[in-house]
Amino acid sequence: MFKKNILIAGGSKGLGYEIVKELSNTNNLFVFSRKRRYLNKNINFFSVDLSKEKNTLSAFKALKKKIKKIDLIIFCVGSGKPNSKNELSKKAIMNYFDINFFTFTNLINSYLNLFNFKKTNIIAISSIAGKKFIKAPIGYSLSKNSLDFFVKILAKKLAGNKININLISPGNILINNNNWSKKLKKNPKIIKRYIKSNVPLNSFIESQEIINLIKFLINNSKNITGSDFVIDGGQVL
Repeated sequence: MFKKNILIAGGSKGLGYEIVKELSNTNNLFVFSRKRRYLNKNINFFSVDLSKEKNTLSAFKALKKKIKKIDLIIFCVGSGKPNSKNELSKKAIMNYFDINFFTFTNLINSYLNLFNFKKTNIIAISSIAGKKFIKAPIGYSLSKNSLDFFVKILAKKLAGNKININLISPGNILINNNNWSKKLKKNPKIIKRYIKSNVPLNSFIESQEIINLIKFLINNSKNITGSDFVIDGGQVL
């Protein structure tokens, strides 16, 4: 099997970092991220703020000098951290859209402009916050909801170009030193009670579960597009 050219957008921490580690040894890996966190010399790193159109386009121009085709794009950019005391303000909501939605539109727009609609498999990591009220910041939920709908629009629009685009929407991901990990260490009884009350399968989501689904889609997505794979232990039911 030939090595695939894989672009991962967002990979400096959390789930994105776990995905990078998993896929770096058997593929030609290219990472767009603000910060570098890799010692593996096989990873081609591009420092870029994807919320900026010009920066994103410049990164893709640099990438095109290295490869002619992208086999897979994994979008794993986003944040749900509170950014304002007034979460209903336009500024607060737009901050979430800049991080969670416009980073993706900038990525897709630059890719389509520079790689001329060449066949690519695209996977966008979303969140169940875009599907159900789970006490996440309002702007975060709205931006993820927009991402979900945008992916479905693109799936139909780009199908004629043999571009598959799908969503993965995780629930409560537990990774070493991520927000859930810190909350669990600080208030184990409260957090375990929350999971038991809200998640039918009474469990956190492991990064490997998401990575396994990504691997499946890499090799089996010929006729899968516009789908939304929810991994949340039944929380949105």
